Formats: sequence, structure tokens, C-alpha cells
Amino acid sequence: MSQFKKDPHIPFQCAFPLPEGPNGLRQFKVGVNSASLPNLTSPIFVPLSTVSITINSPNDIIRFMATIQSQTLFSSVSSTPLNGTVVGFRIRRIAPAATIQSVQNTDFDELTTTFTAFDKPGVGTFFYVLEGNLVRRTNPPNTLVEGIVSVILTAEEIALN
Repeated sequence: MSQFKKDPHIPFQCAFPLPEGPNGLRQFKVGVNSASLPNLTSPIFVPLSTVSITINSPNDIIRFMATIQSQTLFSSVSSTPLNGTVVGFRIRRIAPAATIQSVQNTDFDELTTTFTAFDKPGVGTFFYVLEGNLVRRTNPPNTLVEGIVSVILTAEEIALN
């Protein structure tokens, strides 16, 4: 078990349980966000974050975790009938090209979308992009923009048992 040094602000010893040896977590990568997080304004996907990872064992898998916080610029909570903005997110492998996971969520004011995906690409260096789009706008009020507030994308290489 990997041990962290005792933090003077935390009154107990912290331990982060990582399996050691041939099985378990081999590496952890954090995505690089777009220089300026975009607003989603159309059904065309726009990049939010990218990550690359090198896999040395053909049996290892990559686990992705994505969290996106977004908000509509006009609330639709009081609309009758209740009508929300629908946003879409996907993780896509660049080469060989593949969509790893696609999700949609409905936003009435503010929204946090979190999802997990898995890929088993084989051996090599692989590049992935997290993208978002505006699937449906509310009308009325005519919400034309879903603002992206924050994005976290991680990729972990995991050795199977």
C-alpha cells in the first residue's frame, strides 16, 4: 500500500490503497482542457479536453472518468411544460478512430455530468478527446447557449487480474 506523508492539517495518517505488483493501476493521466472552455451552441461537437496514454500490455484496459459542469444562460425551471436544454458529451479515440462512450443530460439551470468509460485499444500510444454539443435548446425561453464551467478528464491504465 502506498503511503502519503502526514499532512500537518490532517490529524491522521493518509493511505491511498493502490495494488502493487502485476495487477491493478499502472498509470494515471489527467486531461488537458481547451485553452478557453467553450460554450455549446450547436449540434456540432467541440473539444473540451484531451488526454494521451501509452499502453505496453495488450491485455490492459483504459478507464476514463469525465466530469463536466455547465449552465444555461437562461433558466427553464419555470417553463410550462417543463422543458430543459439537452447536452451531449462523448469520449472519442483519434486513431484508430472510435467513439468510446456517448452520454446526454438535461439541464434546467446548472448541471454536473459525470460518466465512466472503458477502452481496450491494444499496445501503443493513444489520443482521446472529450467533446460536447448542444442537442436541444429550450423554447421558450430560447436558451441558445450552454456554458461550460469546468471539465475534468482522467485516463487510467488498469492491468486485469
